Amino acid sequence: MRIPLPSLLLLAGALHAATLRGTVVENLTGHPLSRAGVLLEPIPGSGGKRMAGHTNRYGMFEFGGVTPGLYILQATRAPFVTAYYGQKRWNSAGTPLKVNEDESPFVTIRMMRFAAIGGTVVDENDVGQPGFPVAAYKNTRPLQLAAQAIADERGVYRIFGLLPGEYVVRSLGKELEGTGFKPTFAHETEVVDEARQIGVDIEEEAREVKLRALPGQLFTLHVTAETLQPDHAPVTMTFVSELGRQVVQSSDHMFTGLPRGDYEVFGEAPSDIPGVKQGAYAYITVGRNESAQLVLRRMSPVRFEFAGLPAKTPDDVQLFGRRKDLAGAHETQPIHLQNGLATLPVGPWEFAVTPVDGYYVSGFSGLSFSTALKTKRFDGWNETAINNWGGRIMFRFSSGPGALHGRVTDNSDPVVGAPVFLEPVDLEPARRITDTYVTITDTHGLYRFGSLAPGQYRVLSSFEYQMPDSKTMVEARAKELQIDAHSDLAQDLDLYVIR
Repeated sequence: MRIPLPSLLLLAGALHAATLRGTVVENLTGHPLSRAGVLLEPIPGSGGKRMAGHTNRYGMFEFGGVTPGLYILQATRAPFVTAYYGQKRWNSAGTPLKVNEDESPFVTIRMMRFAAIGGTVVDENDVGQPGFPVAAYKNTRPLQLAAQAIADERGVYRIFGLLPGEYVVRSLGKELEGTGFKPTFAHETEVVDEARQIGVDIEEEAREVKLRALPGQLFTLHVTAETLQPDHAPVTMTFVSELGRQVVQSSDHMFTGLPRGDYEVFGEAPSDIPGVKQGAYAYITVGRNESAQLVLRRMSPVRFEFAGLPAKTPDDVQLFGRRKDLAGAHETQPIHLQNGLATLPVGPWEFAVTPVDGYYVSGFSGLSFSTALKTKRFDGWNETAINNWGGRIMFRFSSGPGALHGRVTDNSDPVVGAPVFLEPVDLEPARRITDTYVTITDTHGLYRFGSLAPGQYRVLSSFEYQMPDSKTMVEARAKELQIDAHSDLAQDLDLYVIR
């Protein structure tokens, strides 16, 4: 029987393909994990293709027709930590998986759970206090809210989903049976530097962290909102403190149980123009029972300009924004412009743009609270404020960004699929779009970063980390270098290994 040429080509391809099978299991028990996402990502230059799937009810997965080559294999499933094939630790990078033709390798990926902190909120007689909100903060200055929980009817709480590290825990303000209780850290203190420090590791739970809320005066804040365009439109209020956000659907609301401190209130409502809202923003310091009125006005569009680019290039600029308040930064969102305009809620914002080939961000000017005069770099988040009257926000671009390339070796041999991390040292961590840039070496051990703003950087290659922070980069003796405009710096690296 004669086989058509297309069929012969398909058959030839199949003969040189492999099947990859495996299982995803829970680390501590070995139980199979169903519905876990599995991603097979080829190493640059290996010729393979990206494949994705899920485990079945028995925790098994299978990729057929895999092109021989080198791959990174990843598994994800909530509420577990993302896992990679070949990891040395929970936070190390995955190592390349080699797939040969006509083979059917079988691999196992073990997934770990996040850390947790648990305990009880008690009164002066060690009796559990019900319904108290409790928050865990990363032990940094300023504190960073990590997660929250509510104590049950016995006063028992459990805060989960924590990355390994040092935390402090406190009960939040609450009125109970006519008595006010102030936010109180473990060890019965209102002072963060006197708080009990709680260290947790992966899959570890710190238990019996007792919180004894201190009695004290709490205050109220009565907020009314007046809408103008049109009048009596339904209002959404967002009340913000360093402890989190509370959203209510009301134009007249009393916020109770407030400790002394600073607060923000955002008001939004529909306007008489479809798709356009009216809004208002207030920053309020509470030291007694207070009242405040928001006057909502229609929000005018803001014009975004991208100076220094050729006429057609601004269409290629990707603009991102995130609202920022006392509780921290909101989720990043793409900002879609129409004729250069966008209508955004009032209040503090941060904006950033992705690199444009052949250019870097060299300047920024906003409406207020601008970082323009406080920084030398603008290739990260830039702070400003949106008001009801619109205005102009401008990013300035300059041609000739820098680049960095090189080879990663281990005992003079090129290393394939090695993560390479690049940290912008002179860009403040809070303003970085990502803590470090990352790429992986190709089949010849080569790496490259392009479209870099001029500045100081650290570079490191290692399988020991997924995303090292500044402290880790310093401890690992990352190579420090200066990247100038119009430069393409060559820097070979030795693979860093923890011995």
